[in-house]
Amino acid sequence: YKYTALTDQCSSMGYTPHVLIIGGGVLGTAIARDFAIRGLEVTLLEQGILSAGTTGRMQGVLYSGAQFVADDPAGARRCWRENQFLRRIADHCIEETGGVILPAEDQDVEAVVETCEQSGISASQLSADQLEHDYPAIAEEADDAIRTQDAVVDPFRLTLANAESARNYGAEIKTKTRVVDFRDENGQLAGVEIEYVSSTETAGAPTGPLDWDIAGDDTEYSQ
Repeated sequence: YKYTALTDQCSSMGYTPHVLIIGGGVLGTAIARDFAIRGLEVTLLEQGILSAGTTGRMQGVLYSGAQFVADDPAGARRCWRENQFLRRIADHCIEETGGVILPAEDQDVEAVVETCEQSGISASQLSADQLEHDYPAIAEEADDAIRTQDAVVDPFRLTLANAESARNYGAEIKTKTRVVDFRDENGQLAGVEIEYVSSTETAGAPTGPLDWDIAGDDTEYSQ
């Protein structure tokens, strides 16, 4: 997404688009937050509860990138940048655990650590004595290893933090709301048909299909 170009173009046209985001996981809520911060009108629809899909099933490991530096240095650097960025903006969702990489038989630990340093990735060599002291359970499997700056991110807290921030910037977050069809006009998306999923969260809300009109500036709901 070229967010800045999009917002600049809309500003020059005197039009603020209404952005629809389908899916309330960590990615969907992050995009909602980003668009809302940039002044766009945002509605996020999630058929279940926030983080109920892929986000709720993720491992939550925040890799440093050291694991991939030998085979994919560029990808490892991207991983490290994401690692550091999340620490800056969402440190309350992260548990510092650290990590240990056991080298493959044909891998030189010093060379891997040097490649990490060249890529700006934090990593250090663990000697056999350090392994015995810090990680006795794996000390018998290797003579040395690599200590990494891995961590664990709580995807649920991160998703909720994204959603709360997006709401603070004016986004509308609607859970228990399923998209059932898209409305096309002259080859362009004009609206979507949605339905509310029956639950205590949506008690009193309409239960039949609704049309969400995104062709104009105003949002219209009709049962």
